[in-house]
Amino acid sequence: MKNDILKYLGLTFALSVLLTELLLLLLYLLEQSRFKDLWVPLPTYFLAILVLNIILAVTSLPAFFLTNKTVYMNVSKRILAYFLFPLLTLLALIIFTTGIWIDYTILILSGLSYLVFYSWFYRKLTRTYN
Repeated sequence: MKNDILKYLGLTFALSVLLTELLLLLLYLLEQSRFKDLWVPLPTYFLAILVLNIILAVTSLPAFFLTNKTVYMNVSKRILAYFLFPLLTLLALIIFTTGIWIDYTILILSGLSYLVFYSWFYRKLTRTYN
């Protein structure tokens, strides 16, 4: 189970970074006029996406508690161990971010794509080990 959790965390990280950067690039291509007003170049936002996903991946490490049989068998503990810290981190980052529209856009896009892939792999994990 540890290998599967590690593999799913890695895939979640990679797919989330890729999807968020593609969405940001699409947003940039559609609304270039809004990006001209920004004082930070676009590659800096790609780096911010990478750092944000690293933070979310690190806060997802309590998922390794699922290797304990008693935690895995209790559904509420399993969901808390898997989802609590990434959700709280994302919520705190959104609440305490003071910035312009692009900061919130990156946080929401990155967080949602991470949580979508993370949930999908959670479902795959529970189907494998039930």
